[in-house]
Amino acid sequence: MTAAAIATALLAVGNQEQMVEALRRGFQNPSRPMDTTTLLALLAALCLVVWLLARLAEPRRRREEVAEADYLTRSVELLNLDRGECNDVQTVARHAGLPHPTAMLLSPANLAHAVRLAQRVHPDPQLGQRLSKLSVKLFGTGLGETTDADGRVG
Repeated sequence: MTAAAIATALLAVGNQEQMVEALRRGFQNPSRPMDTTTLLALLAALCLVVWLLARLAEPRRRREEVAEADYLTRSVELLNLDRGECNDVQTVARHAGLPHPTAMLLSPANLAHAVRLAQRVHPDPQLGQRLSKLSVKLFGTGLGETTDADGRVG
């Protein structure tokens, strides 16, 4: 099979009949063996195609990450939280590394768990107190845990 037949087959991806015909001709009439340069060129073309496909799939993953952040933002808007409370919730979500940060707004136990995780990574003495007040505002009860002298939940 000649390099030209393989190259023609690769370029004819849009039309399957042309691709099959080019491959058939290459198998029927091998005029010369494939040299190293042609083989390297085909390998480079294949790598380029794989790289392009990977790049096309990447924005989809980014959109999914943005959608998760949008759920948290939308939840904060629906709860009518002020800018400071919104920043505290987003800070906890970021530092806690929660797979679904919106879940922390479903119950005081979830919020307390998220605050504990965030405090391990980034201790903030006032954050526990502010979020305990937020828990009272949202759920009618504090975080359910005592805060230490530094204001940390736990």
